[in-house]
Amino acid sequence: MSDHDWRALGSVVSRQLEPARLELHWGAQVLAAAAAALVETREDDSHTSMLWNPERESLGSQDMGGRTLYLRLRDATLQLVSEDIFVEGEFPLGGRTLEEALAWARGALSSPKPLTRPAYDMPPHPVATGALFSLGLDAAMIELASWYDNAHAALSAAAKSAAGQAGPVRSWPHHFDIATLITLEANSDPEKAKSIGLGMTPGDASYPEPYFYVTPWPYPKDTTALPELPEGGTWHTTGWVGAVLTGTALTSVRDASAQSQRAQGFLRGARDACRTLLC
Repeated sequence: MSDHDWRALGSVVSRQLEPARLELHWGAQVLAAAAAALVETREDDSHTSMLWNPERESLGSQDMGGRTLYLRLRDATLQLVSEDIFVEGEFPLGGRTLEEALAWARGALSSPKPLTRPAYDMPPHPVATGALFSLGLDAAMIELASWYDNAHAALSAAAKSAAGQAGPVRSWPHHFDIATLITLEANSDPEKAKSIGLGMTPGDASYPEPYFYVTPWPYPKDTTALPELPEGGTWHTTGWVGAVLTGTALTSVRDASAQSQRAQGFLRGARDACRTLLC
């Protein structure tokens, strides 16, 4: 990616993005529910995955017969778009409930059955039990949209350089991350095949702020002598093993070009470190 494509991060302190991130995570479940009902099921659950659309600043569902359901992050608005051109309807989440959003999506999509979010663990939040979304256009949501846009560009560039070994850059509704997977043993059992995951999560149980990550699979058994990482990266070894570049570390430089170079340098260096671990 070009440094000029990078949106400067840090207008909102990374650790202060959690409230907006949690509500957007729950809002994205409307897309997952629609896909679960209307997209042909795939064994790896990728039918519920989402794709980032830079022009719309939105996460979009998989294609549903020429229609896509989007969640625009900067103002938490659902959009139904046909042929990726015509906006058939919009539903701002602010001041509405999750059930209302699901009902709107069902009507807009003419779904023959109710939309029910997939049954995976989600971070607890009052909207899960009927509370109103409080989201609207604000600095935290614009900052999160910038994180996704930057990550999509950086991860797409990393995938392109992987010589055909990388899968699509997707966002997964259960983790709300955006990631690509470099498969090093294409013909092996997926559970045992060596691979490297590169991604960005807007925050989770491990870190209450956005971070880039690069993970080797299988995880190394010995984590006492892991390779050094560039650009302020550190190794995470509790529960899972991977290289991490936190939002705090990334935004310690304020210039957009410097942030872009730090993120891309981290992804390259951490990918190479993981290859070394898997050799």
